[in-house]
Amino acid sequence: MQPYNVDELQQILEIKAKKELLKTLDKDEYIISQKTLKKRTYNGKMYIDVFFKCYEDIAEEKEIQRIEEKKEE
Repeated sequence: MQPYNVDELQQILEIKAKKELLKTLDKDEYIISQKTLKKRTYNGKMYIDVFFKCYEDIAEEKEIQRIEEKKEE
């Protein structure tokens, strides 16, 4: 087995990061774009910082309770 070159390894890490993010999204949520911000190697390991722009529904639905006003007589 040959070691990966830098470009191949970066591509593998980006795919892994995307898969991990997709696990957390619901079926109607999706990734709009992605961008690799930083890549660095340390002790034979590669680290990358990937920025994802996603469409997510972050609103919480709550039932509204109507408050009746008391009529003063």
